[in-house]
Amino acid sequence: MERFKEIIEKIKNIDFKRIPKVIFVSLVGFIFALYYVASSAKSTSEITPVRDPASKPYVKTLAGLGIIESLDQNIVVAPSYSGKIAKVFVREGARVKQGDPLYALDVEDLRASLDSLEADATALQLNYENNKLQWDRVNNVSDPRAISRDEFSQKQYAMKQSDANYKSLRAKIKQNKIQINRSVIKAPRDGEVLKVNIRAGEYVATNSTGFSPLILGSSNKLQIRIDIDEINASNYHPGVKAIASLKGDSSKKFPIKFVRVQPYMVPKTNLSGMSTERVDVRVLQVIYDFAPPKFPVYVGQQVDVFFDN
Repeated sequence: MERFKEIIEKIKNIDFKRIPKVIFVSLVGFIFALYYVASSAKSTSEITPVRDPASKPYVKTLAGLGIIESLDQNIVVAPSYSGKIAKVFVREGARVKQGDPLYALDVEDLRASLDSLEADATALQLNYENNKLQWDRVNNVSDPRAISRDEFSQKQYAMKQSDANYKSLRAKIKQNKIQINRSVIKAPRDGEVLKVNIRAGEYVATNSTGFSPLILGSSNKLQIRIDIDEINASNYHPGVKAIASLKGDSSKKFPIKFVRVQPYMVPKTNLSGMSTERVDVRVLQVIYDFAPPKFPVYVGQQVDVFFDN
């Protein structure tokens, strides 16, 4: 600010009558800009974080980012074919047994199609029986001269064609019935419903990338899947001690126990529980489990992990 006052004093001693108009206007603009910058400059105080960042618990440490998941991993329970949701039988948090119904697809169109196919099958069966009867007659003629070769071949072809059409339609009926039977999606194992992303009336497509209609797992037995960047993977020693802390809250820490290393490196993912959002980095995944801490933790929650390296 003192420097600015000195500049003002020097400007006062200038004979403005001798200064060209263009330069004078420019000078006034410069003075105004200089004053604005000087008057608006404020000293910024250091912002204190809401929570302290996670600190390194070991002298030599290696860090990784983990996500809490069910001990046997979470299962995305999707339908085998696309369709409209007719009913959802469970809610989030419900415990189910293997074979329990979770949700069902609407089968109104399938049943209507089945009725039409079965009616066509009845007609084709009668057609086949009629063609077979005519074929049997010409085939059992004792005197070959009583019927032409062309007629013989036509009767035989008609019988075989009607038989093939009938069998093809029966296969479609079987496929239709299988789809109807599979319209009720059941639990593949015992577990807990962790997430329900569907409602009655919604359409579910089997090719929806990254969409999980229903996630089944367990919140009783949990583990942590930890990503170690490939540039640090060679520094990790399987079985070393480790501590996890909740992401964003370093005060909540708990020890974790080594389970196994997944030996095949995979593309790094956003830790959302899904295998989407890939980036151009590969990671080594290691699995640790833990005893339930005193504070609550949840499936899908992210943690910072530090290894005693």
